Amino acid sequence: MKKRICSWLLCLVLILPLVTVPAYADCAPKPSIHVKTESEETVKVAILSMYKESGPNEVFLPGEEPPGWWHYEEDTWNEFLDAVDRAEAYFCGHMGQDSVSWKYMCPNRFRIAIYCPEYETVLVSQEIFETYAFRSDFALDLSGLDLTESGVISMPMRKQVEYGKLIGGFLLRAALTLVIELAVAFLFGYREKKYIRFIFFVNLVTQVGLNALLSLWYFADGPLDALLRLILAEIMVLITESILYARRLKGERKDATRAVFYALAANLASVIIGWHMID
Repeated sequence: MKKRICSWLLCLVLILPLVTVPAYADCAPKPSIHVKTESEETVKVAILSMYKESGPNEVFLPGEEPPGWWHYEEDTWNEFLDAVDRAEAYFCGHMGQDSVSWKYMCPNRFRIAIYCPEYETVLVSQEIFETYAFRSDFALDLSGLDLTESGVISMPMRKQVEYGKLIGGFLLRAALTLVIELAVAFLFGYREKKYIRFIFFVNLVTQVGLNALLSLWYFADGPLDALLRLILAEIMVLITESILYARRLKGERKDATRAVFYALAANLASVIIGWHMID
């Protein structure tokens, strides 16, 4: 019986690499920076990279003409280029009105520059900010700053992390996973209290822990890395649950094969639904 279980698990591990999807060059999501200002004044805000080379992003130097895709005033362009020397940073054209986003090959260290058209002033952050997640959201409060004079100043920018959304999503996925695992167990004929109780406690450890890790991976490293780690972790969980179920859910028929197929079906259903919920 043990040889049969090992044979099924080995076949599963060998088949998984064959389940592929088309891949396209550079199609994966990229880390990004999003900054939103909080001010009664209308300002232009730009992200200045601390690196001379920021992937494919072109670095513009003082005196250069704006590129064809630049759709703001030329004065704004010149003001930001003039601020580059003071900031000891590099301008790659990532600018917006009251908010700005850098969505492709963004730097992990950067400064913020603010141009106030009403006073024709440019303020540059004294601080060097760093990304903290795959999608790094920031809020910049300008209400206490003097926008009438240019200079390098301290800027009160704070991280914006939706902890409620992260925790709520994790709890919802964990609860749904337990429901799915128990529903599939019912379909496979495991309806006795001792079996349901055992399946519940096994999944309370494996699936709840897996969903917690998935939330952290997705937040910190993005969907692609999270998916790859989820697949590897799910294989480990599947092997662990298959061994436990084969030993404890055999029943009178001593049907370990059914227990292994239950583990496969339950984990496949829960991972597909759970991934779609987070994605």
